[in-house]
Amino acid sequence: MYKLVILADDFTGALDTGVQFSKQGISTFVTADKEYDFSKPSMDAQVLVVDLESRHLNADKAYENAASVARKALKAGVGNIYKKTDSGLRGNIGSELTSIVDVNGGKSIPFIPAFPKVKRTTEKGIHYIDGVPVTRSVFGKDPFNPVKNDNVADIIREQSSIETHIVTIDDIDDFDIEEIQGRIIIFDAVTDEDMERIARKLDESGTLSIAAGCAGFAEYLPRLFGIDADQQGKTDVFGGFIAISGSINPITMKQIDYACQHGFKTITLKPEDKLAQNMMELPHIKDLTGEIEGIYQKEGRVIIEASSSRETMEITDRMAKQMGLDQEETRERIALNMGRLVGFLANRSIERTFVIFGGDTLRAAINALGCNGIMPIWEIDNGLVFSKAIAGTGRINIISKSGGFGNADTLVKIEDFLGLKSGKKDKNTID
Repeated sequence: MYKLVILADDFTGALDTGVQFSKQGISTFVTADKEYDFSKPSMDAQVLVVDLESRHLNADKAYENAASVARKALKAGVGNIYKKTDSGLRGNIGSELTSIVDVNGGKSIPFIPAFPKVKRTTEKGIHYIDGVPVTRSVFGKDPFNPVKNDNVADIIREQSSIETHIVTIDDIDDFDIEEIQGRIIIFDAVTDEDMERIARKLDESGTLSIAAGCAGFAEYLPRLFGIDADQQGKTDVFGGFIAISGSINPITMKQIDYACQHGFKTITLKPEDKLAQNMMELPHIKDLTGEIEGIYQKEGRVIIEASSSRETMEITDRMAKQMGLDQEETRERIALNMGRLVGFLANRSIERTFVIFGGDTLRAAINALGCNGIMPIWEIDNGLVFSKAIAGTGRINIISKSGGFGNADTLVKIEDFLGLKSGKKDKNTID
C-alpha cells in the first residue's frame, strides 16, 4: 500500500515533485491514470504521483477530478495526501485545494506555495517570482493560464469560499495549527530556513496527514509522513539526446537560444506542420525525421522546437484562426503532434533519451509512447528531472522540465550530465 499519494495538475509538475522522494531513495511511481485502482497497486512503490492534467480544465471539473482521486485513495487506506500546485500559482488553485478540504471532512490544510531554491517566495501573503510580484512575471503573461492576483488568498478566493489564514514568517514558530479549523492556511517562506521551520512546526503538531504546496515543500514530506528510503540500484544513462520543446515560455526560449550559441543544432517546426490534423501523415515529414536522425547521429544531440520567436508564435496564431481553431484547440493540437513525433522517433531505437520541455508536450509524448507510467530517478537541477519510462520493450529515458524552470545553460547542463562533452555517446549509469 502506498504511504503517500500526490495529486499534480500537469506531468512535469508530477515528476519534479516525485523526484523529491526518489532522490532520497524512496520508491516513487508517476501515472496519468485518473481511474487508478488503489486496491491493486501496479508498482512496488511507497509514493504514487497522479497527474490529474487539470491545469487547463474549468474549476468545477478540476474540483471533481481531485476529489475523486483523493476519495479513492483515502478509502483504499492511503494515510497521506499532498496536493501539488504550480509554483507560479497557475491553474485551479482554489477549487483543487477546496476539494481536498472537503474530502478530508472540512479540516484545515496547510498550503506552502513557496519554492525558495528557484526564487519563488511568499511574503505577507504575496507571491513573488525572482523578487517580482507574480502578476508581473512570465506567469502573469501566460497565454493559457495567466495569474491575475499577487495575493495568494485572493487567488484562492477566485474559486473558493473557504476562509484562508496567513502565517507570516515571524509567526511560524509560535503558530498552532490545531487552533485553526476549516481553513486553507497559507505559510509565508522566503528562504530554505523558513521552509525548514514550517516543516518542523507541522511535524510538532503530530497530526499532519494532508498538505499542499509546490515541489519545493515535497522534499520535507518523507520526514513528516514517516517514509524511509527503500531502494538502491543503478539506472542506465544513454549518452545522446533528442530535445523536444513545446513550451513557449520565454525562459525556455532563452535556454534554446543559449544552446544554439553553444553549437546545438535546432529544427523549428513549420506552423502548418504542427497545426496539421496529424503531422506524421504529411508526406514531407519523412524528410524531416531523416534530418533529425542525421543531426542526432552526427552530433549526439538535436533540438526540435514548436516556436523560435514571438513572430513565429504570431504566425501560428493567425494560421490557427484561419483553420477555425481556438486557443485551447491550438494548444492541444501542437502538443499532440509533438508527442506523436516523440513516439515515432522512439521506435527508431531500443535505447533513447528524450529531453521534453513543457507539461502538455510531455503528457502527449507519454501517451504516444504507450507508457504505463514513469519512475523519476534523479534531479539534474531544480525542476530538471531524469526519469525512466515504462513503455513496451524499448528502454526510454526522459529528462523533463516545466517551461518556467531553469537557467540559460539548462541544455548544456543536460549535455554534461549525459557525458557528451567528454565524447561519451554510449550508455553509463547513475546510482
